[in-house]
Amino acid sequence: MKMKKRLGQALTGVLLAALLLAGCSGGNTGSGAAEGTREVTDAAGRVVMIPSEVKKVAPLGVGALRYILYDGGVDQLAGVEQNDLDVPVTKAASYAYQEELKKLPVIGDSGTPYEEELMKAAPDVIITSNDGKSADDLQNKTGIPVVTMPVTDKVFDDEIYNALNLVGDVLGKQERSQEVVDYMKSVAEDLKSRTGDIPQDKIPTAYCGAVSFKGAHGIEGTEAGYPPFSALGITNVADETGKKGAFDVDLEQILKWNADYLFLDAGNLKLVKDDYAVRPDFYNELKAVQDKKVYSQVAYRFNGTNTELALANAYYVGCVVYPEAFADVDIAKKTDEITEKMLGVPYSQKLKDAGLNFRPITLGE
Repeated sequence: MKMKKRLGQALTGVLLAALLLAGCSGGNTGSGAAEGTREVTDAAGRVVMIPSEVKKVAPLGVGALRYILYDGGVDQLAGVEQNDLDVPVTKAASYAYQEELKKLPVIGDSGTPYEEELMKAAPDVIITSNDGKSADDLQNKTGIPVVTMPVTDKVFDDEIYNALNLVGDVLGKQERSQEVVDYMKSVAEDLKSRTGDIPQDKIPTAYCGAVSFKGAHGIEGTEAGYPPFSALGITNVADETGKKGAFDVDLEQILKWNADYLFLDAGNLKLVKDDYAVRPDFYNELKAVQDKKVYSQVAYRFNGTNTELALANAYYVGCVVYPEAFADVDIAKKTDEITEKMLGVPYSQKLKDAGLNFRPITLGE
């Protein structure tokens, strides 16, 4: 009997040891992660369990698709939102990949999920710019892990870099996401190095008009903190208002500011030219018009910030305002460099075909 008891105890010990060893192995990639899964902490601070290898994702909300495409994830898309189909050229990422996107099932629209379609598409993960509560609700309803990403309307900003790296981590494309981050930082540094030693008395004033926000606007539509100006240290007269973002300003104030340079959103140029036909005297009093210093910009706010177009805008402003510092820059080639780095495709010809290429503007023609 004693021998049987000892044998039983020995077997029990072996089994316990085996169970402990099993519990310590199995390829877990995070505390509490089951085999074949890993944990990510999203922008809302939620710890989300996702597959170790994510093969398919679904984008939902502002910027989600754009960042997936920046990170080279077009082949990992399980679906697309309706508002990313049949888009204008100024929604660059979506426009560049229309052929691929139109083959995918529609799983939502402007951040509103189509839950049944999402479950049919069966992505491994949903990436969304919606808030944490919405993400929890959607995850509970569909059983699909939902990861929230940061959203920002700035161009050079840590939140952009965080979003790129978070999405890259989910996709398993960390190297690609860091490549995009490094490129954007190199652009910021290049712009700064070209203009950082400009004497204060040589810094011009500029006004950006016809800015789109909640629809098209004429010359009265402007933006404080306009990133292409800020990146170059140019004085944006609209900053004097103390406001943030885009807004309308009185025509009298534009005349009072009388900036050295006038930049206009090429997409709203017809509104400006129609207005010029009604009140040419107002426009002809502007110093920039008299000095023939009126130039185009490309709208880059469309369902969030189309960063690649904002960067191209900054280089064109630099070419115009500081021609010596940007003498080596061909704006069409630079635009293509930027979009190839960020989207994998050249884009200057697409802008030109849509009448949105960078160019001087003569009002009254």
